[in-house]
Amino acid sequence: MSSAPHESTALLDQADRMGRAALRASRTYATYLVLFGLVCLGTLTLFATAPLRVALLVGMPVFAVAVTLLSVWQGRQPARPRHMTAVHLTTIGVFAALWAGSMVLGTRSGPSWFLVGGGAIVVVTLLAAVVVTKLARRSVAGGTDARPVAP
Repeated sequence: MSSAPHESTALLDQADRMGRAALRASRTYATYLVLFGLVCLGTLTLFATAPLRVALLVGMPVFAVAVTLLSVWQGRQPARPRHMTAVHLTTIGVFAALWAGSMVLGTRSGPSWFLVGGGAIVVVTLLAAVVVTKLARRSVAGGTDARPVAP
């Protein structure tokens, strides 16, 4: 008698575990993106409402700590969603352009530009969260796609 049915069952179980890992990874990364957008909005709101000196001395250190904690938390996740690198680099590139534009326009043209930039960053991070979640669902529906991270 062949052990093929047992091997098939084991492979299907492994595929299910990997699929769950991919979905879990996409949810944690989507959470990271949403929290990152909210931290940016909070920091830019501080720039819009507080004196520049206060925003720089209080807002930027808080921003740096928050982004560091978020990055460490995300980096410790055991699996990465498919296309995470492309989505992350695109999101961070757009974020950098929006952040720089907000800083230039906010300091030269008025504080409302800080809020516009913060809102735009939130929209971008929310869209990226939706994209990464949909990509994970699609890849799990068509086959598992979790890639374990080497210890």
